[in-house]
Amino acid sequence: MSKKNIIFWILIIALAILGRFFYFWIIMPALFGIVVFYSIQFYKSKLCLVYPAIIVGTLCLCFSAGEFYFWEPPHDYELKNVASVEYLGSNPYQSNWYGDPVLGYGAKAIVAKTSNRNIKGDLVIYDVLYTTDEKGRRITPDNQSTADTLILLFGCSFTVGEGLEDHETFAWQLSELLGPKFQVYNYGFHGYGSHHMLALLESNRLDDLKNEYKNVYAYYLSFPSIEQRSGGIAQWGGPNTPKYVLDESGLAVRKGTLEEHRTPLRGKFARSLLLVNIFRIYDNRGLGFRSLDRYLLDLHAGIIKGSARVFYDKFGSTDFTAVVYPGYDEFKKRLVISDIGIIDMANHFEDYPSEKYEIPHDGHPSYEATKVIAKAYYEDIMEKMKKL
Repeated sequence: MSKKNIIFWILIIALAILGRFFYFWIIMPALFGIVVFYSIQFYKSKLCLVYPAIIVGTLCLCFSAGEFYFWEPPHDYELKNVASVEYLGSNPYQSNWYGDPVLGYGAKAIVAKTSNRNIKGDLVIYDVLYTTDEKGRRITPDNQSTADTLILLFGCSFTVGEGLEDHETFAWQLSELLGPKFQVYNYGFHGYGSHHMLALLESNRLDDLKNEYKNVYAYYLSFPSIEQRSGGIAQWGGPNTPKYVLDESGLAVRKGTLEEHRTPLRGKFARSLLLVNIFRIYDNRGLGFRSLDRYLLDLHAGIIKGSARVFYDKFGSTDFTAVVYPGYDEFKKRLVISDIGIIDMANHFEDYPSEKYEIPHDGHPSYEATKVIAKAYYEDIMEKMKKL
């Protein structure tokens, strides 16, 4: 083998190793396409092999280009240490996180302040402090000694208040609007999906709240694409991340963890952004089959219905409400036929979409947006209280 060939195959092996860990669907098809084209020189005289090789190599390179088109580079984050923080590393998302046996990951059950900066280039997107209580929840005003009504807020980074100071989260603002007779707890966390909520409700972690309050209300905030998390398409978390499937009645039932059901190859397919978007294109053309998007929406709705059922079993309350962000009509349709309450945020945001409702260059709800969300929750709770 010539020196040129040796160098080529060393490069190929290096790329293969790299593709095993990083950007699999971008690197590996391109790698395979390059190998195919390179191999053509060994059977130039056999046209029956050359032309199929050209087709296969071209398709692989096109597939790689498609993956690159839909891929978005990760944000550049910076973590500053503060004296009151239990500091465990340099990754802002992981410094106060741990591997959770029930949820896959979560905030450590300690009182902590974490300073988080989101930076893109020389531009600081936000520079805020996250404060958590003794159970790892983003803090809200403590009304335990005076409250007779409990408000449980579930969701992801929208709910936990990514990029916002503690008092700017809608959980904190809702507590201030409601006053001392209400205790609001924020169970939202970065990257969580509806499957995390259901797993938490099914666990015994909320049992200490049972029978402590006269009234209990629960809310879950959804927005377009969050359904991908419960289906394992956009996975956050560790090996214990809960997995749910739909039974014949359309309700979600636990089936181990996402990791247990993800073979290496299947896991790679699940992360292919190109394939996900191809499913979306076919779905939008109405070809009549149950696409991946439709299944994920059905699963997301089934998990929320299951959460409402478990919430009733645990707290004896039917006051479970799904909060739906604008532009999520396909999901909302799946809940309308159920008994679950719905807050359609399209009826509360004015001039949506608008830059004022997003943290610039980030996309998470801004302080202006959380004001609107808190008011919508408050109005819904007040209407329910009138019926007591």
